[in-house]
Amino acid sequence: MKIGVAFLAAALSVAANFVVAQVEIVDRPVGTSTRSGTVHTNSSAPSSGGDAQAASNSAELFYQIQVLQQELLDLRGLVEQQAHQIKQLKQQRLDDYVDLDRRIGDLNRKNLSTSNTQSTANNTSSSVADQTNNATITTSSLSSSVSSSANEIAHYKSATKLILVDKDYDAGILRLNEHLELYPRGRYRGNVQYWLGEVYLAKADLDTSKQWFERLLKESPAHTKAPDSKYKLGTIFHKLGADAEAKQLLNEVSSGHGNAAKLASQYLKANF
Repeated sequence: MKIGVAFLAAALSVAANFVVAQVEIVDRPVGTSTRSGTVHTNSSAPSSGGDAQAASNSAELFYQIQVLQQELLDLRGLVEQQAHQIKQLKQQRLDDYVDLDRRIGDLNRKNLSTSNTQSTANNTSSSVADQTNNATITTSSLSSSVSSSANEIAHYKSATKLILVDKDYDAGILRLNEHLELYPRGRYRGNVQYWLGEVYLAKADLDTSKQWFERLLKESPAHTKAPDSKYKLGTIFHKLGADAEAKQLLNEVSSGHGNAAKLASQYLKANF
């Protein structure tokens, strides 16, 4: 699209110069010398046929210039429209990703809650009592909890936006660490640890990246990001020359399911 705009601009410049060249009128005397004297004739004598043709050509070129100018404006508008659409798509992709993370986290917590309920079925009396006590939460405390959850989601989204959209890794690192300080037991703690590992890996800081992936696996071994963290950790060990540790982690990941398992299998075939 940018090439088309540049081409139209160049065409306009050439056409404008050609118009100027067409409308220039050169008047100079032409002399014919003889023995008896010099006879002068003036080349600026009016020529109705030539002037009409030149005027017609100039009008046609002027019209073409106007058409090209309009096309140039249309193309510029189209470029601006597409740039706006691309920006909207990037934001939508980020929103979808954050929403997917939230849904997966909620599903895992629901499954864990169901499992705990089944294992404590024999203690129904105490369970009912606990549920009764939980039901006495006041409206003000419930509203505060909802507000805190919304703030947590907004803060996490702003941190991931700095990384995924703005590519401002340093600012993203500060925001992610801030998130862990504000919500040390929040729903996105594992995700934040994973993204810190990813950012430091992108910055080629293998040691710091390794620490964050190891921390996620230690604190949340059943987290949805655990397979991806273990795969990334395996590649880091390989880059650091620890082939035995790398191969062990990659084999563990490849025996599972999902995208991380496929990536681990491919990495093993390519490097071991």
